[in-house]
Amino acid sequence: KGWDGGRAWINSSTMLGRTNLIGKILDHEATRFGGQSLSDYLSAHGVKTAEEAIDFFEQCLLMLPLDDTTKSRLVETFSVTATEPERQLRTLLHAYTSLPQYQLG
Repeated sequence: KGWDGGRAWINSSTMLGRTNLIGKILDHEATRFGGQSLSDYLSAHGVKTAEEAIDFFEQCLLMLPLDDTTKSRLVETFSVTATEPERQLRTLLHAYTSLPQYQLG
């Protein structure tokens, strides 16, 4: 039959599938961001903290800003340390792209 248009594609199966696909892409070692690692890409844009990354992702990926509660929850859950910044940033980006606001944007 095909897609009816609009938000007709949204259901629990398609949302989970999209989230899993993004996770696989982010987990793959060959995935690059502007030809760089995610940490180098964000650093080149002046992003150093989880809060700055969330603001950067919001500006690049969403039509409307996140509410303060969602932002606070992301900041509390994720921090970027010197030990594994690449892994932490990719995990943060995956969590970000799993939000309903991203899925509907």
